[in-house]
Amino acid sequence: MLQGSGNERRPAADDQSRAIARLIVLLNDPDQAKRRQARLGLMALGQAAMPSILNTLKFGPENSRWQVAKALSQLADPSTAPALVQALRDHSFGVRWLAAEGLTAMSCDGLEPLLAGLICDADSVWLREGAHHVLHSMHDNGLAETECAVAEDVLCALEGPAPASELPWKAEAALEKLRQAHGQPAELPENPCDCAEGDAS
Repeated sequence: MLQGSGNERRPAADDQSRAIARLIVLLNDPDQAKRRQARLGLMALGQAAMPSILNTLKFGPENSRWQVAKALSQLADPSTAPALVQALRDHSFGVRWLAAEGLTAMSCDGLEPLLAGLICDADSVWLREGAHHVLHSMHDNGLAETECAVAEDVLCALEGPAPASELPWKAEAALEKLRQAHGQPAELPENPCDCAEGDAS
């Protein structure tokens, strides 16, 4: 019986993969109710569906990207923060808004990836707009003293006369300050930027 257990688990895993693939397709269904049901189904599958969710956020059609951004904003899983920072550069305003809401819901857990994104892609107008929204919301919702000071420093740069040139070093200084306060090494967290060719943001 034990010898066959590995083979018995494989069909179950294959069935789950097929179910995830079907739900991903339904995210772009013309029927809004079916799109919502697919999103809820993927959320119920949890981590098993996460690679497909993140891939869809990056490469899927707009309806699908909106649905997975909505899912991630509701889950508020800190491990998805880099993907949501990248989504702040999405061409769809709805996707960008949901990404910002998701990062805001993560509070401090979303702050480091956001700062890393500003360091590497401060030229993106959409990223700067999204970061401004997120930092203001985090600040208004209440942050610890260090996080509050970091948010204020970066907001000043975002609202200054030359944010694209000032932000990288301001965000880097803020990130170093944040990591030192948490007793962490100074290196950057995972880089959320994937500056694809043809990005008009």
